[in-house]
Amino acid sequence: MRMKKWIDLFERALKVGTVLNNRYEIVRLLGKGGYGLVYEALDNSLGQKAVVKQLRKRRAKSQKDCLAFENEAAILKSLSHPAFPSYIDSFQDQTGKFIVMEKLDGYSFEELIFQQKKEFDHDDSLLILLEVLKLVHFLHCQGIIHRDLRIPNILMNNDQLLIIDFGLARRIGDRDDFNEKNFKHVARCSFSFQEDLMALGHFVLFLLYSTYKSVSIREKSWEEELKLPRKTKEVIRKMLHISPPYDSVEQVIEDVQNLLFSSPKSREIKPIIVAQNG
Repeated sequence: MRMKKWIDLFERALKVGTVLNNRYEIVRLLGKGGYGLVYEALDNSLGQKAVVKQLRKRRAKSQKDCLAFENEAAILKSLSHPAFPSYIDSFQDQTGKFIVMEKLDGYSFEELIFQQKKEFDHDDSLLILLEVLKLVHFLHCQGIIHRDLRIPNILMNNDQLLIIDFGLARRIGDRDDFNEKNFKHVARCSFSFQEDLMALGHFVLFLLYSTYKSVSIREKSWEEELKLPRKTKEVIRKMLHISPPYDSVEQVIEDVQNLLFSSPKSREIKPIIVAQNG
């Protein structure tokens, strides 16, 4: 395993200016992961920015990894919604195996919290959570679980929320035919919407912690550190499976709506724009 990680570490990224498939010109490397490399590129046919994912050479030798890579392309093809990247192309050449998708502009919540030092109070955090839940509900209605709803993969662009990186996405009820071990907290027999709810429980805690100022050297739980209303704590506890979990995303949406819009402050809450389908 260590040897494989060393091989991945020294795998060279494509050079800036490289043109793939006589169409996609590499602009910069966006990131590296265990399965692939991600680039920003210029689509010379459409005259717009795109994201190009390259499967690692070591992974390209594995049938399971190739199937997982192709699964991402199939899921992107099946989606038609402005809050998710549109599928553009797939191809293979001497340099590797690639998926091309629309580049969605915006700042990730990782960038907003840790680089721009943005703070999200209780109502801000719940409103953002509510709108992300609506997008996730759309995915689940299409039979898709995202499975990687972390702060780097949820973007905000002028108050519009977007979700990217469908590399781990699967169909609800699919069995783990790709031999991944990324989510140890969920039984591996088949994929469930609960994975997304648990991830969003952690996501909203990141938002809430953006205003937290530590006053003690003693390590405490989030329930001790964050001064949250009892009902808000209970919603998060259910999302994280600390309390008996929710049976559906609709139940979470209803509870978060009640938390937000039943209080006297609700009229002061500024709505966030969620990209609408169609």
